[in-house]
Amino acid sequence: MKKLIVISFLLLPAFAYAQTETNKPAEFDYYYDLISDLAEKNEEETDFNELADALFELWESPIDINNSQREEFSRLFWLTEFQANSLFNYVYLHKPLVTIYELALIPGFDTTLASSLKPFLAFENIITDNRNKVKRVKQTLLLRTGRVIENQVGYQEDKFEGNPWKTNLRYKFQVENKLTAGITLEKDAGEAFFKGSNKAGPDFYSGYLALNNISRFKNICIGHYTVGFGQGLLMGPGFAMGKSSQTVNTIQKETSIRPSSSTDENRYFQGLASTVVFSPLELTFFLSYKKRDANITETDSSGNVVQVSSLQNTGYHSIASEIADEKVLGEFTGGVRLAYNTPRIKTGISFVHSQFDAAIVPTPSNYNQFYFNGNQHSNLGIDYKILWGNALLFGEEAMDINGNAALINGITTNLSGRLQFLGVHRYYSKAYHSFYGNAFGENSRVQNEEGIYAGFKLVLIKHWTFSTYADFYHFPWLKDGVDAPSSGRDFLVQADYASGNPFSGYFQVRFKQKQKNQLSTDGIFNTLANTSANRFRVHLRYAVNNQFLLQTRVETNFVKTENTSALNGYMAYQDIRFTAQQWPLSVYLRYAVFDAEDYDARIYTFENDVLYAFTSYVCYKQGQRYYVMTKFALLDRLDFWIKYSQSVYPREQALSSGNYQINGNTRSDIRFQVIYSF
Repeated sequence: MKKLIVISFLLLPAFAYAQTETNKPAEFDYYYDLISDLAEKNEEETDFNELADALFELWESPIDINNSQREEFSRLFWLTEFQANSLFNYVYLHKPLVTIYELALIPGFDTTLASSLKPFLAFENIITDNRNKVKRVKQTLLLRTGRVIENQVGYQEDKFEGNPWKTNLRYKFQVENKLTAGITLEKDAGEAFFKGSNKAGPDFYSGYLALNNISRFKNICIGHYTVGFGQGLLMGPGFAMGKSSQTVNTIQKETSIRPSSSTDENRYFQGLASTVVFSPLELTFFLSYKKRDANITETDSSGNVVQVSSLQNTGYHSIASEIADEKVLGEFTGGVRLAYNTPRIKTGISFVHSQFDAAIVPTPSNYNQFYFNGNQHSNLGIDYKILWGNALLFGEEAMDINGNAALINGITTNLSGRLQFLGVHRYYSKAYHSFYGNAFGENSRVQNEEGIYAGFKLVLIKHWTFSTYADFYHFPWLKDGVDAPSSGRDFLVQADYASGNPFSGYFQVRFKQKQKNQLSTDGIFNTLANTSANRFRVHLRYAVNNQFLLQTRVETNFVKTENTSALNGYMAYQDIRFTAQQWPLSVYLRYAVFDAEDYDARIYTFENDVLYAFTSYVCYKQGQRYYVMTKFALLDRLDFWIKYSQSVYPREQALSSGNYQINGNTRSDIRFQVIYSF
């Protein structure tokens, strides 16, 4: 009965707002389709904050396709370099374009890819002359809140400072593409609000003011912002495509400086940043100072922090130990980049320096002997992209202040009209360090890795696309849980079917082998054992009509470590999406079952969520999960989301542990969101 009441409540808007004229949720569906596709193609657990920022910014401020420069199209970061260049060249030769469907004629495009760009491109010519120029002012206010419904142990025992609601408020003001300003406030679950350690209000708040194309200033940003250079050896965006079924699209796009409205409480800069253009030269500089979370290990007689063991990146400040580590370490970061840009050659030299108020001294361990140790660090890097015939050569070469090197170089080309190729070689010294690096590789750190990657994408027959990659890598030094130099390999093959008819889908096979510790037979020391994972996925999509979309997935994961028994995991789900034709309403439903007997056999799956939020769910143990979400609009400016989800584990008596433990086998979540655009 409880479930029926909740579902009935979520479906109520279908009747309450049936007379609204607009159909904005249908437009949102293109956004959902794209973020779902990008998230699913990154098989591992990933932080999607940067992806959400980039997509929402594009959704709010679409690219004026007929009046944009080449670099603007790099904002469509899910396109390959070949596709982005083809798009710009086609527009340059055939503009003005008037409909999204013209893009299907471009080499490297099809109707599916063209449709995915719909909410991010504007086809109208909004500027006629200086006298008739339209000043377009947009404002957006977003409020989101949600919680775990069950009473977790930490709240029963008053371990948390605040209540279990997680709340986020964002405001954005924009005048055309010339000026943007924004404010972000966030309170995580369990954090105090106007009391305790947060007497001034929410735990996290940020803001920015950004100006674009003012005389020679390409951009000026004051407040919170992010920076990305080259291939990410010095400065990389928080989200990168990495290894995925987009096998020929691992190249970092030019992100440069972007204002940040993200709720990531550590991976941002705070201060001033700007790019000045002296064509074909560009000079970028940034200065930042902020306080970071860190684990304190030593203070002086006055209580000042003089040494920490590590940086904390969770952003949670709800219990005493987390609050003690909050914003205890001052960090100054500054950098400069000089770039030379022409249509065929882009190159730049970058320098970044970081300095901390206290020394970072990791707790000694065999594997972390080459981690950063000290209170200041510098990096120098050179990056390039060279268009040579039908090929693009790209790369970055970097060195830190201690002479440790990191190199990444590659080539991507269309071998024929149907076959694309990407090759990448990387070498990251075991002692190289960059605080904000985020480059292509197997490790989360740009450190201790060598590897070579080859990816292909082939359109062999009509409606069928075949994608594959092979990646071989080696770790020259120890890792956490791996007590010797080790190696691994990774293979993926995927076949996609897409046509003009209602049916589409794909089949994916992935094999991954790495080495990890295994206790020797005499039980005295660790040896290395090969661990292999074989994953199989079938995903089917069927558009019944303009209102109903069905999606079905079955996925298995077979894991085997030498001298041990095999571990198995499986997951299957059924999605139903309903989009009303006359009403501004969409409804999303999912029912999933899963069984992964060990965490190594877990399966990741992406869920649709309220706009600008992500849920990447881990299927582990035996259970079932369902959710229902509705999107609806009131008038033409006010949009609402409500989502209810529940996971049930029939074999468990308690879920999670510590303060987050739920005494029972069920976890339920509720989330609300409203966006007012004016």
